[in-house]
Amino acid sequence: MNGTLSTTNALATACDSLVKGYYEKDLFWGNVLISSEGNVEFKKSYGFASYEWNVPHRHDTIFRIGCITKFITAIRIMQLCESEELTLTNTVKDFFPNLASTSIGNINIHQLLSHSSGLKDFFEVDEFPNKVFNKEEFEEMLKGATLGFEPGSQSEYANLTYTLLSYIIEDVTGTSFHSDIKNNLFDPLGMTRSTIEYGCNDLVLEKASGYMNTANTIRTARFFNVNVYKGCAACYSTVDDIHTLCLAFLNGKLMSQMSKEKMLLINDNHDPYGCSIRFKATQQDAKTLIIFKNGGVYGYRSTIALIPDSQKCLVILGNLEVARETFIKMIDELLTLVFSTH
Repeated sequence: MNGTLSTTNALATACDSLVKGYYEKDLFWGNVLISSEGNVEFKKSYGFASYEWNVPHRHDTIFRIGCITKFITAIRIMQLCESEELTLTNTVKDFFPNLASTSIGNINIHQLLSHSSGLKDFFEVDEFPNKVFNKEEFEEMLKGATLGFEPGSQSEYANLTYTLLSYIIEDVTGTSFHSDIKNNLFDPLGMTRSTIEYGCNDLVLEKASGYMNTANTIRTARFFNVNVYKGCAACYSTVDDIHTLCLAFLNGKLMSQMSKEKMLLINDNHDPYGCSIRFKATQQDAKTLIIFKNGGVYGYRSTIALIPDSQKCLVILGNLEVARETFIKMIDELLTLVFSTH
């Protein structure tokens, strides 16, 4: 376990004690950051970036962030809508003309963002361990996809809708997805240790290796070709960079308030864009909104939780795959501590 970089306060002490309990049972390795109104209240590293070489995490270790990438993709789509290069009513066939005669061709951007498209994940990432798709190949695969329900009638989580959105971003901007995100989000925000993988054998320096705890035995995680998922799960980052992104989102630096409200809108037929919304009961019996997103790919676990009312932010990036319920339990316990100081 590495030294803390947090301020000395009751929250930091309680959070460290909680996370250390998971670390000591080999149920969490990674970095945790908690801030309030932009000020970091707790930041600490636990476990190993490389278990084989006994290399501990640093505060700036790079992790795969999994489906937190969806949050980034959704932000970029909203920016393109604000610049009038795209609308939420544009349909798939506008960018994939060969799908014009299919039911998929009529799905619109809003439905892709909100998991209300009816499009299901139509292949498993393990089917393509070394594949780098181009748009034409992805379009060909889409032709064989079927809808699980009428678009807009309900919502069901699907990863590949965000892969589709990343191809649409490429079509609109005329550049690669990784270059567009770098030029329009990462660089302007100073997220210098963040990148989008764009080749299945990319070398990312100072990235944590991925591991899994199976029956209390640490093993190397299965290989995961994140390039297949692209705008769904292909981002690498650090807790500081993701914290920077979250603050920019909370403080209105990435889009207008109207666009943010559209992104976070929820009803019975669709989810918010690129994230989830939770409500936490406080001691005053009020319900506080939390913007929430988990990420999980082989060997990595991550989460962000943003509380707009108090400008609090929780970022967890880890490189030890454990049971999902175990990781969620740690998150919920941390949020309980955060709310105790709310």
